[in-house]
Amino acid sequence: MKKETLFLILLLFSILLNGQNLIKGQIVDQYGDEFIAEILINNQKIEVNYETGIFEFETNEQSLEINIKFQFYLNIKYQVELNKKLTDLGKIYLISERFWLDGPKNGVITGEYESGITKYRIELKKWDFNGISEYFNKKGELTQKIIYKRRIPKEIYNRKNGVMKKLDFKFDKRKRKITVPNTVQT
Repeated sequence: MKKETLFLILLLFSILLNGQNLIKGQIVDQYGDEFIAEILINNQKIEVNYETGIFEFETNEQSLEINIKFQFYLNIKYQVELNKKLTDLGKIYLISERFWLDGPKNGVITGEYESGITKYRIELKKWDFNGISEYFNKKGELTQKIIYKRRIPKEIYNRKNGVMKKLDFKFDKRKRKITVPNTVQT
């Protein structure tokens, strides 16, 4: 009994000394709406709230790889260095890899919400993303802008706190994966 108590005290002390980190975020689609995707942190599947797209994860680790996967979207990998108690990734926008096309082989396709507000505007070449792709929410605000060159994303902008911000990323063409390094801590 004394050994078990001593072990628990040492374990709690170790946790308090090293600290636990809370990681949270929200998965959204390119229009800024909640979305459910498979999230893996250090190869462990994380639960996502099915109503809001929000996830939370506690860890003692000092750095993590967060992998987000969903069919028809590019795989996203966040490299996170943890040096504070809370890491808020904010809204994580999924990025379309394929778009169901009923439009032209080359040119621009657009779509609208029932209200008549533009939902998306996508430039194509040989039925692939090439040029500027823009996605809008139901209020008509730009939520995501991606500049492609031959189906490869060159620049990505996402709406954060009402402002369009450029995403720092690397793209692996072979694996069709985006890596986001050194996420900002809060």
